Amino acid sequence: MELTEKLLSELQRRLKIGNRRGVHLNAIPANSRYKFDLNRLSHIDKDLPNNFIKSLLTELPLKFRISWKDNVPDLNSLFQEDQTQLVRITKAFENLINQTDAIESEKGINTFGFGFPILARRDRADNKLTVAPILIWSLRIKRTKEFNTWEILRNEDDPIYINEVLINHLQSDSEIEIEQIPSEMLDDGLINKAELIEICSNLIKAINTKSPEDLEDTFKKKLDTITAIGDKAHYEKLPLNSTNSFIDFSGLFSIFEVQKQNIINDYGDLMELEGVDLDLEDMEEHSFQSISSVETDPSQQSILHSLEATRNVLIQGPPGTGKSQTLTAILVNALENNKKTIVVCEKRTALEVLHNALIVMASQFSK
Repeated sequence: MELTEKLLSELQRRLKIGNRRGVHLNAIPANSRYKFDLNRLSHIDKDLPNNFIKSLLTELPLKFRISWKDNVPDLNSLFQEDQTQLVRITKAFENLINQTDAIESEKGINTFGFGFPILARRDRADNKLTVAPILIWSLRIKRTKEFNTWEILRNEDDPIYINEVLINHLQSDSEIEIEQIPSEMLDDGLINKAELIEICSNLIKAINTKSPEDLEDTFKKKLDTITAIGDKAHYEKLPLNSTNSFIDFSGLFSIFEVQKQNIINDYGDLMELEGVDLDLEDMEEHSFQSISSVETDPSQQSILHSLEATRNVLIQGPPGTGKSQTLTAILVNALENNKKTIVVCEKRTALEVLHNALIVMASQFSK
């Protein structure tokens, strides 16, 4: 098989275009359990949103405390609407903590972060809205021993990065090239107010056909008052298009899954190998031994038999139906017949199940 630029470019393009419903291209919280508008903290203390941004831009390490304790001593003294909002804040933080912990236990990575500020535009290709965070700060959130109190943490190992899905989306939709954050900006581990305004100004100048001369002064004033992220109807009313974008100095806490940028870059490296022929001789001489030393039921054994005739088999079913047992049998058969295998799983726990099963099999063979 010959590697062609057309093939590699198409694979790369598919990776670059993010999910339009995901937080990287849709920061509108709506009813999402995992998109928390920073401005909601004003229900606890009207100054909390602005204080958080000030701390985020100036403090490293960051240890920002969010608590009802100092500002809401008695929930019963509040109006019903304020009570409801505070209960929702608690539930939202608990959802974020639980989901962050679940992803970290499965994949070994921290995905909690803060997206700020927000770019709103309409895409050239389909005129649909894109409302996306421009920068993402990797953070950690934890409960404290105090009732209804949390801490937002960041240290020097937690990166700040420009939203790569947004960068790729702009390039794909409008051929707009956006530079990464200059390394010298990140030497101190912070993006300060002046640097943030510079990044936002450069972004608007790259996207919009015209920009006002007082753009930076406008951004300075807007940065002093953090606003809520609008709903879809709000952005639909704005005079947005692909060359007239808008920046809201709003932000949100959310789950920011690991980007695919490294894979995208790898495809770029592969393009330099255009014309190289891949040796598929081993693949063409396909063979599989279906007799297994792993105990299998009839449905599992039928899958092993099918691999004698075909290379591609889709195995699906609910938990507990024996998918891992079948894969273990396939791996053991490959090992017994001196075959090489590559196992790729989205979740670490899935790999651990297979790894542990192989360890058990190895111990049985050694007895």
